[in-house]
Amino acid sequence: MPKLPHKLTQFLTAFFKVAVVICVCIFIYKRLLDETEFKIENWLQFLINSKIFTLKVMIVLVSFTLLNWFLELKKWKRLVYPFSKITLKDAFKQCLSAHVLAIITPFRTGEYGVKAVYFPKFMRGAIIKQNGLGHFMQLAVTGFFGVIGCISIALSQYPDKAILIIFGVTLLIASIILIVRKLINRFKLDVILITQVLKLSILRYLVFAHQFYFILLIFNIQIGYVLGMSVISATYLIASVIPILNLFDAALKGSIAITLFSLFGVSAMPIFCATLLMWMLNFVFPAGVGSIYFLKLKTHDRLTTKLVQDV
Repeated sequence: MPKLPHKLTQFLTAFFKVAVVICVCIFIYKRLLDETEFKIENWLQFLINSKIFTLKVMIVLVSFTLLNWFLELKKWKRLVYPFSKITLKDAFKQCLSAHVLAIITPFRTGEYGVKAVYFPKFMRGAIIKQNGLGHFMQLAVTGFFGVIGCISIALSQYPDKAILIIFGVTLLIASIILIVRKLINRFKLDVILITQVLKLSILRYLVFAHQFYFILLIFNIQIGYVLGMSVISATYLIASVIPILNLFDAALKGSIAITLFSLFGVSAMPIFCATLLMWMLNFVFPAGVGSIYFLKLKTHDRLTTKLVQDV
C-alpha cells in the first residue's frame, strides 16, 4: 500500500487521537444524563443529602482510588519487567493513556494496542501477551472471590441445600486450579512472576471491593460485612463475564447490584448511586487524566501513524 504524505499522516494521527477523546467525553456525558431508570436530579439530590461530600469521606474515597491505580501500575511494571525496566512514571503514562481506549472497547481490548505502541516493534507481541496475562490474573481473582460470594448468597437463600451447593462449587474451584496449573506448565510461565502478579491482583481487588462497601456504609445501608462483601463479589463476577463497554459499566454493575441487594431488602437508589460513584472515581476521572497522555502519544516507529495509513 502506498504511503500517505507525511503532513497528511500527521494530521490524520492527531485527528484520530482527538476523535477518540471526544467520543469518550460524549459517551460519559450521555451515561450521566440519559439514565432511564434514575433521573439525574434524583441521584444528585440523594448524594447531596448523604455525607459523601464531606472532606474526610472524599479523602478516603480518593485514597482508595489512588491505591487502586498504584497497585495497577505496580502490576504493569512487574509484568513488563522481563522485557523492559520501566519506571513507575512510565507505567502511569502507559496505563492511563491505554485506559482511554479501554473504556470504549469490550473486555478492554483497546488497552492492548495502546500499551504496545510504547515499546519497540520487536517487543510488542510479548507485551500484548503480558497484558493479557495481567487481565487473566485479575479476572481469576474476581472469579475466585465471586464464587465465594455466590456461595454465601446461595446458602443464605437455600440453607437446606448447603451440602449440594458447597460440593458443586468445590468441584468448580478444583477444576479452575487444574486448568491454571496446566496453562502454567504448557506455556512455561514464570511461577515467581505469576505469584507476584497474583498478589497485586488480590490486593487491588480487595481495595476496590472495600471502596464499594465503604460507600454503602456512608449511605447507611444496613447490611453485614460478610453479606455485603459477598453481594459485591457476586456483582463483579457477573459483570466481568458480560462483554460490554466500560462506558456502560455503571449501568451494568448497577443493575446487577440492585437485583442482588434487593434480595436482602436494600433499596435501589443508594445501590445505583454507589455504583455510579465507583464508576466515576475509577473510570471517568482516570480517563480524563489519561486523555492528556493519549493526545501526546508517541511511539518508537510511529505505529499510530501506520494504523491510520492502513485504515
